[in-house]
Amino acid sequence: MPVSEVIRRCQDVRTVAEVLQVVGSSMACVWITKAENAHLTHLGYQNKRPDPVAAYEHATIHVDPWPLG
Repeated sequence: MPVSEVIRRCQDVRTVAEVLQVVGSSMACVWITKAENAHLTHLGYQNKRPDPVAAYEHATIHVDPWPLG
């Protein structure tokens, strides 16, 4: 989920617990190398990717499931 959407959802809640729920259920962290980012850009995926999972799959970038362990 794009960070902008997480921020929007956080603005709709009233307590710290609700913010933690939004962030904990919505966020993932993906490290993209410069080469992978260049490949994504070449495929038409700029910095804002409405569906990042689909973009990474299209670019054949493997993302480990979250949570790790």
